[in-house]
Amino acid sequence: MKAGEDAESFRKQEPLVDQIGLGNQAEAAVSKLRRQRREEQLRADPGWQERVKGIDQQIEAADAVVITEVDFAEMGLRERSRLFVALSRARLQVALVTSERAAGVMVERLG
Repeated sequence: MKAGEDAESFRKQEPLVDQIGLGNQAEAAVSKLRRQRREEQLRADPGWQERVKGIDQQIEAADAVVITEVDFAEMGLRERSRLFVALSRARLQVALVTSERAAGVMVERLG
C-alpha cells in the first residue's frame, strides 16, 4: 500500500490482504495457546496432563485451512500422507491452491 492510498481500494486490488490478516490472527491465537500449554506444564496441578492434551488438540485443528503451493507430478505415498495431515487439520473448510499439474494428478487419482 502506498502513502495516501485508500485501504478499501487497496483491498479490492489485493484480495489476499484479508487472508494474510486472518493468517496473522491465527498465528497469534496459536502462540497464545502455546503459552497456556507451557504455563500448565510448569504449574503441574492435578489434571494438568489432560488440560495440556486439550490445548494440543486446539493447536492442531482449525476451523479453516488454506493449503498453498501444492505441486507434484505424481501422487505417491509421501504426497498422500502430507495432504492427509494438512486436510485433517480443518474442522469446517479447506481451500487448496495447486498447480495445474497437481490438480490434474489429483483429479485423475480421485476421479
